[in-house]
Amino acid sequence: MKTKIATYILLSCIALLLGGCLAKSTAPTQYFLLNANTNKCEQNIEKTSVTISETKFLDAVESREILVIDNVKMRTFENAKFINLPSEMISQSLILAVNNSCDFYVSLDGGYLRLDSKILSLQIKQNYAQITIGYSIFKENKLLKSEILDKNIKLKEQGVQAAVIGLNDGLNEIIKEILENLKEFR
Repeated sequence: MKTKIATYILLSCIALLLGGCLAKSTAPTQYFLLNANTNKCEQNIEKTSVTISETKFLDAVESREILVIDNVKMRTFENAKFINLPSEMISQSLILAVNNSCDFYVSLDGGYLRLDSKILSLQIKQNYAQITIGYSIFKENKLLKSEILDKNIKLKEQGVQAAVIGLNDGLNEIIKEILENLKEFR
């Protein structure tokens, strides 16, 4: 009986040691965030209210993985993920950008304008960060404008850091264009 217990203890210790060695050989996962670079407006002017609908992801399966397309092969960066789902990060970026603009503020109870958005693509493809967002602007449920914005940002180097910087740069360009287009309907 004592031999069986000693054997179980010895096997458990070996399993723990091997498990610890194997765990040390994998790199820790890095987490990344997409967010807009916005400047807070200090002017005290009358702003137009905008309701921002939740951003949708066109693809049936949304993931926190960072997608890379090499020729026809798809993969993701190893040990790297977005901190939230892309649709959540882009919704938050749109809210922040609208609130920090000099022309608009976000209304939760039905604004003068409504902004709907969908992510059509968010990927790294052939040394470019590609982000495509479709958006629509409504006033009293009447469609005022609908457009697809596609940004392809050339990556300055390889790797996940450069990829996320490129995606953020593309997102910032898209949000800037959306804010400019919102101004047409103030």
